[in-house]
Amino acid sequence: NTKDLFNREWDFNKSVLALRFRDVRKLLSKNDRFVPVIGGRKTGFFEKRQDLFNAGVYPGVEYRIKDIIFKQSIESDGTSLSNMDSILFIDGINQMPSNRSLSLVVRPAYPLIPQLERDWPVTISLDEIPYCLTR
Repeated sequence: NTKDLFNREWDFNKSVLALRFRDVRKLLSKNDRFVPVIGGRKTGFFEKRQDLFNAGVYPGVEYRIKDIIFKQSIESDGTSLSNMDSILFIDGINQMPSNRSLSLVVRPAYPLIPQLERDWPVTISLDEIPYCLTR
């Protein structure tokens, strides 16, 4: 049965990917390169892909981080960080804040095809990116 074969292959691929890749969002710094990826979702893949496109980043494209912005509240302008470790020293926070309060200012690490070019850099909330991978 094709459906059973697909499900077994999917489960195998999920376990292999889980061993090889890990989300590096807590290790990111300014000028780092990373690749936003959607992951091995069975449902919602195309919707999440479109959400990332609408937010200004393309899954699978390598980006350079120009800035990391931490907002303590919606009203605040935000604080520029050099890396994610810096967040631990703002107002005595001892743990990573929610991804909603962290944004990345990014631009592609290399020129894109004309159809994908836009005004760079773009700012994207870290919670909009399912996984951040790097070399």
